[in-house]
Amino acid sequence: MLLCESPVSSLHSRISGFQNSSGFHSKNGVEFFPYMSVTKALIEMMEEMPFEDIKVKELCDRAMIRKSTFYKHFADKYELLAFIVKEAINEYNERIRQDSPTDDPVAFYNKMLDYVFEFAKANQKLIRSAIRSGSLVLLLLNIMSQQVMPDICQKLKQVQARGHRMPASPEVMATFFAGGISESLRSWFTSGKKCSEEDIKKQLSDIMRAVYQVENIREQKNDTEPIRADTKSEQHTV
Repeated sequence: MLLCESPVSSLHSRISGFQNSSGFHSKNGVEFFPYMSVTKALIEMMEEMPFEDIKVKELCDRAMIRKSTFYKHFADKYELLAFIVKEAINEYNERIRQDSPTDDPVAFYNKMLDYVFEFAKANQKLIRSAIRSGSLVLLLLNIMSQQVMPDICQKLKQVQARGHRMPASPEVMATFFAGGISESLRSWFTSGKKCSEEDIKKQLSDIMRAVYQVENIREQKNDTEPIRADTKSEQHTV
């Protein structure tokens, strides 16, 4: 069960590729960067100290790799962290695509909320470490938004193609709702989880439902109002 995994296992266990006994990804006998070892080392160090205090040399020493090897694959520790988080979120995105309703964007959004909060709880020490760092939390929130936004946008485009009206373009709505998810998570953690998870998800879902439905309610009114106006006119002339 994901929620029982440690932050280290829940993140680095999702790094893609095949791993041999030395900890390096292997393909056709060629060894590549040891993602698993470096991921484990970074997450452990983030639990021990602020992210800003982590030195690449110390990270490499703990992961038992050379600095030159690290810099062949990543420009800095921020790029490494972005890779780790993206890999983890991608796994959740794939589950969302496989397990989500195909017709209703509100139901899809609700399923996405479930998985995002599941990810957050499984990796809450990482998120708390990011929150303690002003620059790092912005990076983390941006990664999360960018990872979930395309799926929301695609779902809204599918609904729009079936004739459903939108109050804004799918791209703008997807940006709005993806940002709402990430910022709500940040607020939830920084406030000490004063609101329940279910309450936050319900409020976000209600906003999505209201925005999704408002344009179509307006369209229905516009379709019926001319009929009512003609009826009144006929009654007046009689």
